Amino acid sequence: MTGAPEPSALSGLTEGATTLDRTTWSTADDLRQVENPLTAWTLRTSSQDVRDRVGVGIATVGAATATGDYITDDETVEHASTAVDGVRGALDDAPSAGAKTSHLWSVMRP
Repeated sequence: MTGAPEPSALSGLTEGATTLDRTTWSTADDLRQVENPLTAWTLRTSSQDVRDRVGVGIATVGAATATGDYITDDETVEHASTAVDGVRGALDDAPSAGAKTSHLWSVMRP
């Protein structure tokens, strides 16, 4: 027969869970703010408003190509959306993932 855990053990778990929660949210917010280095370099002389609009445009292109690929069986549309997604992946997703991974490893401590 097992007994209930001691209150001190539960308080230790609560403290650890709270710390993990704070760290996770802080790191996620930190990663959200990491810019794509290629886009940042390309738009280095542009205003923040232009940078924000380009970011929304890139996300919109991704959503549009995914939607176009799912709603039709036309092979031309499927090939075009795959080609656009490939270019977007090479120019946006890969540099962003690399920058975020690099930043995450620099922030993490053993």
